[in-house]
Amino acid sequence: MVFVVSVVKDSSMRPILFVLLLCGFLMPCGGVRAAGAMNTVAERYVRLVLALGQHDPDYVDAFYGPADWKTEAEQQKKSLDAIGTEAAKLSVTLTETPIAPGSADSNLRQLRREYLHKQLGALAARHWGPSQQSRNKAPR
Repeated sequence: MVFVVSVVKDSSMRPILFVLLLCGFLMPCGGVRAAGAMNTVAERYVRLVLALGQHDPDYVDAFYGPADWKTEAEQQKKSLDAIGTEAAKLSVTLTETPIAPGSADSNLRQLRREYLHKQLGALAARHWGPSQQSRNKAPR
């Protein structure tokens, strides 16, 4: 949470400043934590895609993220089994990531979760086929 403090010389602005500060203190931090958790899952997913791209050069068309992520994937050269195991764990983590119901962006977070689940399923299907995918797929 970030607060900006300034000196208010106009007394008519003081009640508005008070209300804004009060809202800042009363705002729940759960949404911020949930967004952070979802962002962590998304980052791990991107890193898995880059790792899979080391085995299949057609898998990643372009990457415009941090260069060190791609370099790390090239240096680690994870095995397909390790990528599959990590994808299955990530799917479980994604399922367990909380989404506060009724929040202003809960529908967007739910859509993001569903999208990431589908992308993880596609990652598994691409190289492990239906029989391996069912073994690596986390319950929803």
